[in-house]
Amino acid sequence: MNVSDQEKALKALVDEYRDGECRRILARAEQECDTVLTEAHREARRRVHEVVGQERERAESRIRAAQAEVQTQRRRYRQRASVALLEAGWDRLEAELLRRWQVSALRKPWVDGVVRQGLAQLPAGGWVIAHPAPWPEGEQQALSESVAAGLGEAPRLEADADVQAGLRITSGGTSLDATVAGLLGDRGAVEARLLALFEEAEGT
Repeated sequence: MNVSDQEKALKALVDEYRDGECRRILARAEQECDTVLTEAHREARRRVHEVVGQERERAESRIRAAQAEVQTQRRRYRQRASVALLEAGWDRLEAELLRRWQVSALRKPWVDGVVRQGLAQLPAGGWVIAHPAPWPEGEQQALSESVAAGLGEAPRLEADADVQAGLRITSGGTSLDATVAGLLGDRGAVEARLLALFEEAEGT
């Protein structure tokens, strides 16, 4: 083998080594590149999930705050509406009670209810019943008989100029005031009861 052939063989050996090293270096570089890309993708997904999660939490927090504000505004509106309703209805309530007393068919349940409550709460005997004047004699007689059937003795009936509607029963120092003034005496309690009735009627 002459020198030229030796050089060619040596060059081929060097070229083969170089090509092999290049392939190994490229393969390692590609593998490292794949690893870096995979990790970058993983990190990017993690960051996206993290950002999405944070945004979701912020969105849910804003939704909860908005819902709370709506509930607060709704309560304020209902309170204002209730106050306006009670203010508008209070004067009419007294007038309606007076009107009901003037109608015999509506007056009877009122009288019967007062008697039932009196029999359940007041001491037996010695009843004095204040009533408006005038009041039909027949209804006074029916009241006396009803009380006598429950107590064993008739009450004393007294017309009272201060009583416009309803009855006030006194017995043994205890009084049951079912006149208009007595029924409306505790405004707070009456308004609370009215609000409960309104809410019940609205189904709330």
